[in-house]
Amino acid sequence: MTPSSAITALDRQLRKHGHDALLRRQAWAGTVRTSADLPVRVCLRGYRPDELTGGIVQGDSEIVISPTELGASAWPDGAGELPRQGDVIISGSRSLAVIAVDPRYIGGDLVRINLQVRG
Repeated sequence: MTPSSAITALDRQLRKHGHDALLRRQAWAGTVRTSADLPVRVCLRGYRPDELTGGIVQGDSEIVISPTELGASAWPDGAGELPRQGDVIISGSRSLAVIAVDPRYIGGDLVRINLQVRG
């Protein structure tokens, strides 16, 4: 599988089975808080009991996003910047804090981003 075919397949599955969400990074400039939002398509699932190891705790979830939206935007500091711990996913009425980021690569090309979220 090539990197572009993996991204195309992921994008197709997210369009078909995912839902819309916002990726938000908040920053402080003195006493003023600013937010940079990026609309993303996500797949959200809870962890299975056998996956509750290390820093994954009951109630955490995994979110899968495609690098497509990140690469097409300047969110927040440049095209293709990965989410990081402390960013927030807003999915419906839920606000989920990013705990860990697990980028996946094929041949050095980013093809998928898994996020461990809590909230």
